[in-house]
Amino acid sequence: MDNERRLKKHPPHIKEVNLNLKKIIIALFSIEACLTLSDITCQLSRFIFGHDYLKGLVPFFDLSGELNLPAFFSSTLMLCIALLLTIICILNIRNRLAHTWKWRSLLFGFIYMAYDEAFSVHEKLSAPIVAIVGNSNLGLFHYAWTIPATILVSALTLYFYKFILSLSIEIRRLFLISGTTYLCGAIGFELIEGKYDELYGSNNLTYQILVATEETLEMTGLILFIYSLFKYLLDTYGEIKLSEGKP
Repeated sequence: MDNERRLKKHPPHIKEVNLNLKKIIIALFSIEACLTLSDITCQLSRFIFGHDYLKGLVPFFDLSGELNLPAFFSSTLMLCIALLLTIICILNIRNRLAHTWKWRSLLFGFIYMAYDEAFSVHEKLSAPIVAIVGNSNLGLFHYAWTIPATILVSALTLYFYKFILSLSIEIRRLFLISGTTYLCGAIGFELIEGKYDELYGSNNLTYQILVATEETLEMTGLILFIYSLFKYLLDTYGEIKLSEGKP
């Protein structure tokens, strides 16, 4: 109580809060590695030793699961990206920079992606698409939601083409690397998993290793994109400080 009274009477004066970008990215990659290793360990226990539940650890660390730790981490990464994009949008609009609508589009996209990651909304598209096509044996497109997803990615590539070219060489390279890494997991490995599931089913260790690879690529792409956005902010605006502002 005495300490609380003292702090209220003489609050500490903090001039700056410095964030070490390198340490933040290393911490995020460390969490990703722990989640991937935990999932692989649980899947090995499940398929080699027959422990399907393992006191709740298998579903808790399942990289393809919903409402568990990996899903929460991926959604949090997307929300962090949305926060950084919000800051970029505000600053760019205030400074009247070009392509503000492209930045806004990215912001809205990642807000939706965070929701989708938590509740796997996109997977619910497969059933109606299969019903329309009238055939569930679609090979690489066995997970039929990848059909509209591939079309959407192609359209977004055209939409963001000039925007990407407008970025500096370093930021452009970081954007392309992070985006390609994410899409290799989100769509590339989903196509492979779909074909494998169609041939051999999903209740086996090989399929789970494919899933772990997919999700790891997605998380890696998101973390790299966080780094890219921080770099963009630093390169464009230099050091950014927070203040209370005028009352």
